[in-house]
Amino acid sequence: MHAQDEIICVSDFEKRLDRYRQCYDEIYFRGEVKEFPKREPGILRDTGYYENEGNIYRDMMDMYSEQMKRAHGYIGQLALLQHYGVPTRLLDITVNPLIALYFACEKQGMADDEDGYVFMYIRNGKTVNSPNVYALSLHACFPDLPEKELIKKIKRKYKESYTEEQINSFIHTPVFLKESVDLNVGNERIVAQEGSFFICADDDQGELITLDSVPPVCVFRVPATYKEGIRQELEEKGISVRSVYPELSSGGVYLKEKYKKDSYKINDDDYEICEIECKISNRRNTDLRIKILNTNLSIKHVKEIVRYVCKEYENKSDVIWIYVGYSALDMETKNWRLMGRWINPSWKNKTIYPLEEIDGNYSWKNNAGSTIMSDFYKRNLEESDEERMCSFIQTIPMCDDAINVSMEIKYVKNKDGQFIVLGKTNLFDEAKLTIHIIPEGQVWGPSCTVICQNHRFESVPLGNGNNLYGKCAIEVILSASGTQPIEFVKKAGMQYEHLKGTFMVRDSISPMGKYVKQVVL
Repeated sequence: MHAQDEIICVSDFEKRLDRYRQCYDEIYFRGEVKEFPKREPGILRDTGYYENEGNIYRDMMDMYSEQMKRAHGYIGQLALLQHYGVPTRLLDITVNPLIALYFACEKQGMADDEDGYVFMYIRNGKTVNSPNVYALSLHACFPDLPEKELIKKIKRKYKESYTEEQINSFIHTPVFLKESVDLNVGNERIVAQEGSFFICADDDQGELITLDSVPPVCVFRVPATYKEGIRQELEEKGISVRSVYPELSSGGVYLKEKYKKDSYKINDDDYEICEIECKISNRRNTDLRIKILNTNLSIKHVKEIVRYVCKEYENKSDVIWIYVGYSALDMETKNWRLMGRWINPSWKNKTIYPLEEIDGNYSWKNNAGSTIMSDFYKRNLEESDEERMCSFIQTIPMCDDAINVSMEIKYVKNKDGQFIVLGKTNLFDEAKLTIHIIPEGQVWGPSCTVICQNHRFESVPLGNGNNLYGKCAIEVILSASGTQPIEFVKKAGMQYEHLKGTFMVRDSISPMGKYVKQVVL
């Protein structure tokens, strides 16, 4: 699966989310313990389920009418069915990224044998009492209800004269359901998981529009090797099987895992020593390069292998430099998953410092993004230049009230022969712009960075009085949101979804703005 980022520890994940969480009130997450081909609801896992969607609801009402009646309307009943494992058209999501991360690392059967994934979505959700949610949940409970009856029920419920076109739109448009206490009735898990749902809708051919129809803003990969460590970090933050599943039975699962003995034994089939080089200069250096063949091993066990291999060289070395990769391509490209350093405690001339994580005489550095780099190198080998060119995809919807960016500039010459660029724009304040003056036939020229205030900006004097003359291009560049002040990004959006017009450029790696004026100086 193509992922844009990688999670190797909780703190790094939270840092990556920080700007998004400062800019958006509604962010939804879904965690998956391994790679699945589709994000589909339970109702699609067997053709018999989908063909009998209405019968499933009626049977549950017959069998558990008292519990069902206590739920908050049709959507509450569907949430209750979902909670108890009954196939529905709901797909579980959460507003808590650490809960999604837990699900991506969950210990269940093969969980540690494969990479997990966290999907992030930024969308405007609908409330449990909105006509959209009522229409979708009513249709899910009574899929055979004639359209006229459906329309009648919706009009009676909301006492508004929705047109047939509007009601059809409700039924055929999937929604993210906002988190709501109204869904908590008889459903401890949804509270514990800060959960909500994506409600699938019917398409024109009678199939379901699933979560795959909504491109995630980001897909984070959780390498299998880091899952155990992340689970431990999450437990320190109060997130574990017993908190996510508050039923008494979860306590047994938690305790069995807590007191289970680690029975791992180093196996020669788990690793390969690719290179050992001993050098003597002002110290005895040993370079050690290890390829891990069993990619399901936790990082803790990988470190055990490293210590085991290093033991033979400790008496011959002042410093052992350790590099660990997971494939032949990693070794070739020096894409290290783990770097280590062993420093001899008896070495007196210590001019080498430990890495980030100190572990006795060893120290370690986990390299975030190594699996993303592996993907990149593989694509370089397998794809043409044209296939590798990834144009930006707008995954946060453009806003209806996005401003059409305007840009006006003029320039003045000071007494020293330098040029000052003055600009007027309707960009939000705090926008950081780069101004270039590029002489004809050249690819660069004098430049500076300015900050917009009160819709105006002014450059410093550009040039040296002699190097700007004749035909030139004055460029004004708005760089990607990741480089911008957060106060500007809060208004413009992480994908500049509040900005539109010819100034905006969206066919590159990320959205940016560009204005060019040809002048003669």
